[in-house]
Amino acid sequence: MNAKQKEEVIDRHKKQGIAIYTITCESGEECIIKHPDVEVTNKVLIYLFGAPENRNMLKAGKIILEECWMAGDDLIRTDKELNGEAAFGASTMVELKVAEVKKN
Repeated sequence: MNAKQKEEVIDRHKKQGIAIYTITCESGEECIIKHPDVEVTNKVLIYLFGAPENRNMLKAGKIILEECWMAGDDLIRTDKELNGEAAFGASTMVELKVAEVKKN
């Protein structure tokens, strides 16, 4: 993916009000993903905050990459090492808003 293609993808989706992120691997390969929606976030939360035996940041990130992929170097999808690197980066995107709970 060259710089012009990257900018076109980003601009097109920003105009639609979609939050876009770029994940850059150490070797320089990049992918563009959109912000996870509620459905994707719910899938990811199972792997980040579920039962201890189910916690898996890599699996959570892979779900985000698969569900939110917009464009990028296909090598990230096919190379296990690059996919894992990008998936760990993607797993940090989940934001939780926690309501306050008080006992009455």
